[in-house]
Amino acid sequence: MIIFGISAGILLGALPGIGASTALAIFLPLTYSLPVGSSVLLLCSIYTGAEYGGSISAIAIRAPGTGGAAATLIDGYPLTQQGLPGKALGASLYASVVGGLFSAVVLALFTPPLAALGLRFGPPEMFALAVFGVAVIASLASQAPLKGFLSAFLGFLFATAGIDQFVGFSRFTFNQSALFGGIPAIPAMIGLFALAEAFRMVESKVIAEKNFEINKVSLAMLTLKEFRGLLKPTFRGSVIGTIVGIIPGIGTSVASFFAYDDARRTSKKPEEFGKGSLEGVAAPEAANNAVVGGALIPMLALGIPGSASVAMLMGTLIMNDVVPGPFFFEKNPDLSFLIFTGNFVCNLVLLLVGYFSVKVCIRALDVPKEVLATFIMAVSFLGAYAHGNNHSDMVIMFCFGIVGWAFGKMEIPVVPCIIAMLLGEMVESNFLSSILISHGDYLVFFKRPITTVLLLLSVATFVYSVIKDRQLASRLRKNEIDA
Repeated sequence: MIIFGISAGILLGALPGIGASTALAIFLPLTYSLPVGSSVLLLCSIYTGAEYGGSISAIAIRAPGTGGAAATLIDGYPLTQQGLPGKALGASLYASVVGGLFSAVVLALFTPPLAALGLRFGPPEMFALAVFGVAVIASLASQAPLKGFLSAFLGFLFATAGIDQFVGFSRFTFNQSALFGGIPAIPAMIGLFALAEAFRMVESKVIAEKNFEINKVSLAMLTLKEFRGLLKPTFRGSVIGTIVGIIPGIGTSVASFFAYDDARRTSKKPEEFGKGSLEGVAAPEAANNAVVGGALIPMLALGIPGSASVAMLMGTLIMNDVVPGPFFFEKNPDLSFLIFTGNFVCNLVLLLVGYFSVKVCIRALDVPKEVLATFIMAVSFLGAYAHGNNHSDMVIMFCFGIVGWAFGKMEIPVVPCIIAMLLGEMVESNFLSSILISHGDYLVFFKRPITTVLLLLSVATFVYSVIKDRQLASRLRKNEIDA
């Protein structure tokens, strides 16, 4: 299962425009018939493989397969132009494995204590925590933060569909029985990510840069001297990636550029950066894969997914009646151990599979986008139908595919929407429980220090986003006047 997931993740991650979230969305239907442990291992291995796979196309053809690989091409592609693509790919694989192993250790050590802290949280604290998590993700998901909050608002709106769990009223069901239980998260995620990406592929006319014989590219082993020279940037990149992964909403792109900048500032040869430095490849790649383990920490311990990819993992757990959060480790000790060990093993398998998969991925880069888009569409519709064995899920998936495509056109981030959908029930149930426990006292949220701090931080995040959005609009107007 892990070998298959790593292989599929590397292959899809290497295809420009796919990314980890779309790769996970494509394979979500396979988890329907699998035990929950196998499902999580499959998705974790795909996630791990995709983050590494993005570097292959970044180094080979200057077209990053994932957002996190954008920093890798700064030095990876110059190495290819110098006739050293194998060295760049070797540094990328080595750093990705080390970064993933480091974050896997941190995941196992720090998640249970964080969950134990979460056990002290009551409904008011969980409500405030969920609101704060969505606020942070919305503010960081786009250069125009207000669009992130609009996306989150729509996600909460979608989450209200169905029969109200407290009073029994139907909301936004339009007399459709398929919506009585709410909008199913899995078909919605397949539509927002996989189908929407297929629509964009059909539209796209961009051709990747290929200035050499890419079929001759293969991975080369690093010398002992090169290996030692990469220890420092790889370790620092792993630390940066893990920390960034723990913080909801930042993601691999920011982590990789942070790590790249840190490596350049601390390098003994900063003048080589941008011209073909192995350190400039290793640091962002270590950060990319370290984000995977880091992002799982708040999801498992507190029930707060920090990225689209982790949101899909959370959706799979919920689909199997496993609720991430403070009680996760108490109720699912075997599954938690499987996730910890599986995440560690995934990175060891990545070392082996990654070495032999480069040539296959390079050849896959020649697949026409029209063929790939058709394949993704077919898998999306089959997956949506398999979710509930009914046509209504296909309709829901198609509608959300259009929503995802429209979001892309308007530059509205999708991640806040899907995370708000997943957390919508948590926000609503904890809000109403807090009101019931306090006998109708709406000030209960400001009588507890943790809740007060989290809500004030949420408001501050929104205010900051408004200010930042206005500054961006003012800057754009100024540029138009100068032009």
